[in-house]
Amino acid sequence: DGGGWTVIQRRGQFGNSVYHFYRNWTEYADGFGNASEEYWIGNKALHALTSDDDTFTLRVVLSNRTGETAFVDYESIRVGNEENLFKLQLGNLLGPEGWDALSNGNGQNFSTFDRDNDVAPSEHCAVRYRGGWWY
Repeated sequence: DGGGWTVIQRRGQFGNSVYHFYRNWTEYADGFGNASEEYWIGNKALHALTSDDDTFTLRVVLSNRTGETAFVDYESIRVGNEENLFKLQLGNLLGPEGWDALSNGNGQNFSTFDRDNDVAPSEHCAVRYRGGWWY
C-alpha cells in the first residue's frame, strides 16, 4: 500500500462512558483521548494533514465485537480550517462498492453540541447523536 497509516479516530468499548465523544468545539478542534483507546486526532491536526497537495488514501475501518471488519477507501480528503468550520471535502470513493461511510458529510461543516453547523433545519444533530461530526 506504499506507506504508513495515521489514526484519526478510534471508538470502542474501553471502559469509557458511551458519551465519551459528546465533546465541545474546542475539544474536537484540539483533539482528545489516547490513540490506543478512544481518540480523536483533532480538527486542527486534520486540517494540517490534509491542506497540502499530497495525495493519499483515507481508509475507514469498522470492526464489531466478534472481530469482523469492513472498510472503505476514499481517494483523498480535505478538512478546512477553523474559520471555515472544518468543512469536509471528500475525494472519489475507491471501494469496495456498496458501502459508503462518509458521503453524507461531504461538503458539510463540523458540528458539536455547542456549535450547531449542521444542515438540519429542525434539529441539532450533534446533540441528537451525542457527538461531533459533519452532519
